[in-house]
Amino acid sequence: MREPSVPLAARRHSVAPAPSSRLTSTDYTERRRAKWKYSVHWLTKDPWLNTPYVWRDSMTIPALVEGRGITKRYGRTTVLNNVDISISPGQIVGIVGENGSGKSTLLEILAGILAPTRGSVQRRASIGYCPQGTLVFDALTVDENLRYFGAGVGLCGSRLEARASQLLTALALERQRTRIVAQMSGGSKQKLNLIVALLDDPDLQLLDEPCSGLDWETYVSFWVLANRARDEGKSVVIVSHLIQERVNFDVVLTLRNGEVVT
Repeated sequence: MREPSVPLAARRHSVAPAPSSRLTSTDYTERRRAKWKYSVHWLTKDPWLNTPYVWRDSMTIPALVEGRGITKRYGRTTVLNNVDISISPGQIVGIVGENGSGKSTLLEILAGILAPTRGSVQRRASIGYCPQGTLVFDALTVDENLRYFGAGVGLCGSRLEARASQLLTALALERQRTRIVAQMSGGSKQKLNLIVALLDDPDLQLLDEPCSGLDWETYVSFWVLANRARDEGKSVVIVSHLIQERVNFDVVLTLRNGEVVT
C-alpha cells in the first residue's frame, strides 16, 4: 500500500473576507435578498414567488477564478501560450480541444496544482479538483476513502455522512460503501474519484473528463448534479472530448496548440 499523501481534491484556497455590502439601495426587501459566501454575491430565488430576483442596482460579481496570460513551458515545448480565462458564478464551462492542446494542464493551473511559467491566477472560491487518473486508495474501502479525504477538508461525523450519502446515492455507489476499491470496476472507481472532488460542496468544480467510464444512468445523474450546482450559484468547469456535451455548456473554451481559438 502506498503512503497516503495530501489529497489534491482536498486542497482549499484562502479567501479574503467579503465586504459588508455593495448595495446602494436602502430598500430592506432588496437588502435581505443579498447572500454573501466568500467574496461572491449569490442570487437565489424568491421563496414566495419562486422567481429569480431582479436587481435594480448595478453590481460587480467577481469571477470565482481568473487567469491572465497563462503560459506553461516544459523546456522548449510550449503547452499553453498566453491563455486568458474567467469563470463567473453560476456557469457550466466546457474546455474542449484535440489531444495535447493543453486542456488538462490548464485545469491543473487553475486548481493550483501546477504553477504557470508565466501569467497569473486569482482564486476567490473553494475548489474541488477531479483529475483524469483516480487518486483514491485501492487498499481502502469506499467509506475509508471518504473519511480520509473528508478529514482533509474538515468534514467528519454527521456532516460527512450526510454529504457522502447524498453523492453516493446520486452516483449509484451506495451499495459499495464497504467494498475494497481494488475490487471495484474502473467505472466505479471513477465515480468515487468524482465524489471525492465534490465532497465538501466546493464553489468551483474543476473536472477533467469526469464522465469517462460512467454508465448511462450515472452519466445522466452527473449532469443533474452539475446543473443543480449551477442553479445554486456555483460553477463547474469540465474538460470534455464528447461533442454531444457541448449543448450542456453555457460557455465553451476551445484550445488548439495551447492557445484559445476564438
